[in-house]
Amino acid sequence: MSKRREMKEIVNLMVIALRHKIGAKVDPTAQYAKKYLNEAETAISHAKEIAISLHLNKEDKKELEDGIRKKLQKELETRTYIPQEKFSLMEQEITSALTVLNLS
Repeated sequence: MSKRREMKEIVNLMVIALRHKIGAKVDPTAQYAKKYLNEAETAISHAKEIAISLHLNKEDKKELEDGIRKKLQKELETRTYIPQEKFSLMEQEITSALTVLNLS
């Protein structure tokens, strides 16, 4: 796979993972919360494997961060069933995820 395609895959995986984590944190008593947290960890792990295999420079890291932020914002806006506090958790979760991926 090309570097750009792998970067796009990282963005997609991280958006799924962060969406699931935020949904589970906003409503931890929901029946799906535990399942979503497990899926989030799996997606983060897979994204981390891809990120490690790439040699990312500062511009690549910034592009990934911007891509994740933009796409996650869109995803959360379309998920009207998740309470509005999802947006207050977004930045915190993005920062945490970037640290895990060693992109910050």
